[in-house]
Amino acid sequence: MAKDEKAAKPRPIGEILPQAEREGEKIKWNTILGNEIVIRGYEIRKSQFHDGDYALIDITLKGEECWTACSSHVVIEQLEQCADAFPVVCTPKQVKKYHTLR
Repeated sequence: MAKDEKAAKPRPIGEILPQAEREGEKIKWNTILGNEIVIRGYEIRKSQFHDGDYALIDITLKGEECWTACSSHVVIEQLEQCADAFPVVCTPKQVKKYHTLR
């Protein structure tokens, strides 16, 4: 950059990246495995780290509103199948090498 050119003013990352407001704190997916949850809604996004999508899932766990993220193709497919039925009660499980909602 030439000395006489002004450097661009840095912008907050929130202005550049899409960010949805989520209710409550983020809970790691592995923390909710085996626990009954209420799924209130979800949003599918493209992953920046690998080919494919991931879901941001709004949940209620033990009466507390929070959210989690999951890239399981099985879970994403299940969320899409019951998209018109939220809220739904389920228990996230790990079955062999994949995750599912039961």
